[in-house]
Amino acid sequence: MDFRSKSSGRLLLDGSCDQRIIDLTVAGDEHALRGLSEATGTDMAAVRARAKVLGLTPSLVKNCRLAGTQPKIRYCLCCDTRFLSISRHNRMCTRCARRA
Repeated sequence: MDFRSKSSGRLLLDGSCDQRIIDLTVAGDEHALRGLSEATGTDMAAVRARAKVLGLTPSLVKNCRLAGTQPKIRYCLCCDTRFLSISRHNRMCTRCARRA
């Protein structure tokens, strides 16, 4: 899926909107997600595809809603890569957590 603006061809949804996509997806706010797609010049399919790339699966979203947690993009303490953290105690990416 291409995450480029329809009009300018500029790369959008490259990380600057990731936390907003996470927050709105977990909250279930379809209207605001649609507004975000219009503001960035992409379509809803691109926003949903970006959410999938970030790791927002339906089961993860459901579990976050039930537990009342808010996932965030964090940097791994070991390798410094960005990853989707499901709670404030999750500070290592999956790869580094397996090695530890």
